[in-house]
Amino acid sequence: MNQQKIGNFISELRRKKKLTQQELAKKLGVTDKAVSKWERGLSCPDISLLIPISDILGVTINELLIGENISEINDIDLINKKVIECTSREINISKKRNKKLRFLLIISFIIIISIITFISVNYYISEKKSIELNNYIEHIKNNLKDLNFKKDNPLHTPNSILTIDGITYVVPRISYKSNNRGIYKEILSYSDYDNLTGLIIYYNGDTFNVYKYENMDKQKVDIVSIDCDIKGNLIANNNYTTKQKKLYENNTEEIKNRIYDIRMMWINIYEF
Repeated sequence: MNQQKIGNFISELRRKKKLTQQELAKKLGVTDKAVSKWERGLSCPDISLLIPISDILGVTINELLIGENISEINDIDLINKKVIECTSREINISKKRNKKLRFLLIISFIIIISIITFISVNYYISEKKSIELNNYIEHIKNNLKDLNFKKDNPLHTPNSILTIDGITYVVPRISYKSNNRGIYKEILSYSDYDNLTGLIIYYNGDTFNVYKYENMDKQKVDIVSIDCDIKGNLIANNNYTTKQKKLYENNTEEIKNRIYDIRMMWINIYEF
């Protein structure tokens, strides 16, 4: 059916009957907005209203469906052909509309299933990681206890410390890496933990960073730093100053021994 043509036809017949949209709507038991949509070609009357509309407007149902007066068409075969064409056109439009609707529904269903699957998989992975992470934290805590590390809080950060032969080994509070929620692992070694000065060795699974406070007062802190490998050897770097080279030469044996001790602690604390 040609909605626009039918709408124009209804509008034309209504005016001939000297009816307003509201009056026609009242006779049919619908709203004037519904009549307005028909006449603008935005929708068609429900099939149950075809007879009442035809009676009120003084036309046949076929004329209403065609959108013109059949009395003006003399050929009966032509009339039937027009009715069939209108009906066939509406059926084809309806089929296309239903096909498109089914396609959209299938696509929507696939998208919803994909989203649900994605959320479920990520939730499962997140939960699994969380469980593994908590188990690993417990593993670390138990290992610290087995090695006799004690809790200490000199800087409002709960550290685990162990002092052996005047050297204090510190495992800072367990923290998470923000990018992959992994454990940020580190061990520090102090020759003077009470004042947080002296020879300090830091390790986070990469290279060993060695620091020495050459001079410290209320106004100036002069820090010398070098990097060593897991065997305690100075990592080659042409930019080392005389001060840095001297730091390593004067403390080579102590640096190597402490790096060995830190490496062994690392294995006992962090590795399964």
